[in-house]
Amino acid sequence: MSGSHLHAGERSSTARGRPLLVGLARLAGLGLVLGLLLGSPAGSTLAAGPVIPMPGRAATPMMVTSTPVGGITVEGTGIVVLVPDEASVGLGVQAQAATAARAQSAASASMSRVINAVTSLGIAGSDIATQSISLAPLYDSGPQASNPPKVIAYQASQSITITVRELPQTGAVIDAGVAAGATEVDGVTFTVADATAATTQARIAAVNDAKQRAATLAHAAGVTLGTATTITELSGSSISPTVVPSPGVGTATPVQAGTIQVEVDVDVTFAIAN
Repeated sequence: MSGSHLHAGERSSTARGRPLLVGLARLAGLGLVLGLLLGSPAGSTLAAGPVIPMPGRAATPMMVTSTPVGGITVEGTGIVVLVPDEASVGLGVQAQAATAARAQSAASASMSRVINAVTSLGIAGSDIATQSISLAPLYDSGPQASNPPKVIAYQASQSITITVRELPQTGAVIDAGVAAGATEVDGVTFTVADATAATTQARIAAVNDAKQRAATLAHAAGVTLGTATTITELSGSSISPTVVPSPGVGTATPVQAGTIQVEVDVDVTFAIAN
């Protein structure tokens, strides 16, 4: 009997203690919330602590958010001016004949004479590249033209591009080509053989330009400029060559190389220092 009474007493004590435990857990949760509200200054970030599950309720995690870091984003430009050290010359020939074969043969013979004249000036064969070869029929036109149009001849065209590595020879190359039979001069373009060093200088100048612009904005805004966080080069570097139009017929060919520009543009974002 005593054993039976002892077991019943334990069960009764457990039943009586359950409401007490639930009340204590609720008081503990309320105390934690009050402590966080009363003990944390306004604007401070609350660290997420362990979540105390309430009996019969799902635990709700605390969410902690961060504020995005601002900055100053500017564009910078770097330009380096160079004197060209090589030129590119375009020469072409045309020929007409009653048949396509004869027109093509005549154009090829004319182009061979032009190439021989150019190479006689010391231009290497590797510096001469075929640019285009074309052959097309010519049709009769005018008020007496037949219907459908009738082929009356064929026209063949060929062109080459010549790289002149000795700039003083540029005019002589054009004159020699025209004298040998070239009927088209496609202008002259001046550039540099190797722009690597100039491009590096332009990149440095572009970043420095961006830093100066950002410093001006930071000073105007009353903040301290920090370090660069991102740097993006826009579309790589570009070279602006000097283009000389085709010379007039019957005159000597004076050629002035002038200067060219190597340009680099960048986008740079700077942090705002604390």
